[in-house]
Amino acid sequence: MEVQVLRREQVSHLPTEVINESKVFLGSHFVRRQPLKGLSDEEERKYLPRILGISPEHPEFERRSQDFWAEMGFLVPSSGVVLDVTKNEDGTPYNLEDWIKYQWALKHKLVAINEQELLRDPRKKFYIRDPQEQDRLKNATIQSMKAADVEFIKATKDPAKARRIIRMMTKTVNPDTLNDAQAENVLYDIKQKDPVTFYKIASDSKLDVKAEIMELVELDVLRKIGNQVIYIDDIIAETFDDAVIWYQNPKNSSIVATLKAKLNEVRKRTN
Repeated sequence: MEVQVLRREQVSHLPTEVINESKVFLGSHFVRRQPLKGLSDEEERKYLPRILGISPEHPEFERRSQDFWAEMGFLVPSSGVVLDVTKNEDGTPYNLEDWIKYQWALKHKLVAINEQELLRDPRKKFYIRDPQEQDRLKNATIQSMKAADVEFIKATKDPAKARRIIRMMTKTVNPDTLNDAQAENVLYDIKQKDPVTFYKIASDSKLDVKAEIMELVELDVLRKIGNQVIYIDDIIAETFDDAVIWYQNPKNSSIVATLKAKLNEVRKRTN
């Protein structure tokens, strides 16, 4: 299996052909006054003797391994560097030098594990392209869409649940003002935009409670200041998740009953 180490191309006034022919060096850096290592101590003792030509018991082994990591680095042209990270049947690297470079690059502070991380983090200057990871990411997206589709179909058969999901996932639409067809349309758009979050919320066993608390906040029966959830002048929870726990605690059942009654009153006035 091969992976590529590619660089972030900077905006430059230089001609494209000059940039394409240039090479950028990915060099070592220090972590707690020690050069960055790509291997664990156990892996060092197993693999570095083949590179250094001395055994782990040799008195110079530690110093030579430190020098090895301090001098680690390679030039990255515009087309990237291809590393063979294939494993043999016994699990050992087929191309030891390439495999070590790959393990080292994975830990490097300037190297993103994929292009998505590179785009999110301006501090990263290089990234790894793993064809198998691209397949895994694509399949993960497909599985997310499939799971979200199942929950979407369930929600379309339960208009109340559809509105609860909408309430949890958007602040720009009041689900109580939508007819069933409109609610289904909004739900579909939400699902398409973020299937992972949609599935997480739609399949949440606490959806009913969370949506009810959210509605209490929307109708000002409860107030939310920062992360805190407040009833009248009392802080009932420091976070929304804590509010859910508080709401389900039998010790607070009398207050919760009052909240539900207030919620029904407000619903009647606003409907």
